[in-house]
Amino acid sequence: MSTGGKRQVVAQLNELGIRPSKKLGQSFLIDPNLIEKMVRTAGAGGWYPIVEIGPGLGDLSCALLNTGAEVTGVELDRRLCEYLREISEREPRFHLIEGDACRVDYDRIMGEQLYRTVSSLPYSASTPIIGRFLEIRNCPEQMVVLLQREVGERLCASPKDNKTYGSLSVRAQHAYHVQIESYAPPDVFYPSPQVHSALVRMTAKSPFPSQEERLALRKVCEVGFRHRRKKLRSALIQEYGERRTTDVFTRLNLAEDLRPEALTPDTFRALALALHED
Repeated sequence: MSTGGKRQVVAQLNELGIRPSKKLGQSFLIDPNLIEKMVRTAGAGGWYPIVEIGPGLGDLSCALLNTGAEVTGVELDRRLCEYLREISEREPRFHLIEGDACRVDYDRIMGEQLYRTVSSLPYSASTPIIGRFLEIRNCPEQMVVLLQREVGERLCASPKDNKTYGSLSVRAQHAYHVQIESYAPPDVFYPSPQVHSALVRMTAKSPFPSQEERLALRKVCEVGFRHRRKKLRSALIQEYGERRTTDVFTRLNLAEDLRPEALTPDTFRALALALHED
């Protein structure tokens, strides 16, 4: 494991013969202070298992392990997995899964237990990874993620943020209280990306919406935001039929000329539940 800082990370990668993959969007977190802040923000400790996406060289993993937490790391890069297995061999609380974080069966891995996600997410896959966690049966009790600033602001966006607000905003805020804890410049990573990052904390709402409800909302959001300039009612008619859509709009007292970006997450939820009634 590197001890933090660009020089140490570069030396570690050179020793392992690894060049950061552009295809995988790899950038390694090199700021020890930011790693510490992520651990602190997550409230990590022995009382919550942690899922970490893209552990890389294991710096964040080891910081989490040092709190007494049990950590499951999901890593796609087989070169890094070879290295990370050394950590798993000497640390029984670290479990490594080699695979695509967008496809891993988290319900099978984590079962019914409460757990949290703490990760520096690859820019190229942060949106589908967050989307994946929003649709599984047993979602994380909390997510603390470092991701591209644009995605972080999209997660927190409201209907007044016309260009930013979308399906991901609605789905995230339906299930979680979402807030940006801080921003980070490109130089906290090696190689440095061309954009800034945001540290986002997502805390599960109570009561937490069922998987059935979350999947219904996902479908309505996908249909509604597929063509942002199209009236929401017209888009939904194509999917649910005119009679059903008109009836739901009347019951919810929704204007026929509404566009998807005008609806709050609560209204989207009501719409999804009504459209998916038996």
